[in-house]
Amino acid sequence: MNKETVKGIAIGIGVGLLAPMVFPVVARAARPTVNATIRAGVTAWEKGRETMAEFGEYAEDMMAEARAGRHHPLAEVHGGDGNGGALGG
Repeated sequence: MNKETVKGIAIGIGVGLLAPMVFPVVARAARPTVNATIRAGVTAWEKGRETMAEFGEYAEDMMAEARAGRHHPLAEVHGGDGNGGALGG
């Protein structure tokens, strides 16, 4: 075996022995950060759902207005009297 192989094996064994001791410490230290990240994600998800619901309501309103205007096109184009703007209907 050459020198680099022995060095790689030694590093692998060292990491394997230290990992069970280091991982719990790192996990405990990272827990608040992970928790805050998840909380922020949930908040963003809820805000996104709220925004989409509001957009859906807006789109429904626009569709209702478009449908209403489709039945009375002259009312929208010519001033709202339904006679195409003619006097004395």
